[in-house]
Amino acid sequence: MSQERKRQADVHPEQSQSKKTRMVKVGINGFGRIGRLVLRAALAKGGMEVVAVNDPFLDVEYMAYLFRYDSTHGQFKGTVEVKDGKLVVNGVPIIVHAM
Repeated sequence: MSQERKRQADVHPEQSQSKKTRMVKVGINGFGRIGRLVLRAALAKGGMEVVAVNDPFLDVEYMAYLFRYDSTHGQFKGTVEVKDGKLVVNGVPIIVHAM
């Protein structure tokens, strides 16, 4: 490793990690058709951590129902529940900003 790269790694250790180990935190604005597909894709592909969902027109119980049962893609294979006002998908809590 060159001296300059080593110095940058010492100053910014988070930038020296490989891209495979870093998770991008994502918030979804709107939980309609596209928002639900983005969440499914993030769970399937990995590399992204969905930390929040915002939809002022849906309550969290209905969000869970819509995500669990999709008329096009079928029923979600993992677990979906509501706990303490959060949407919990595969055991991972997601903050919900809803009505």
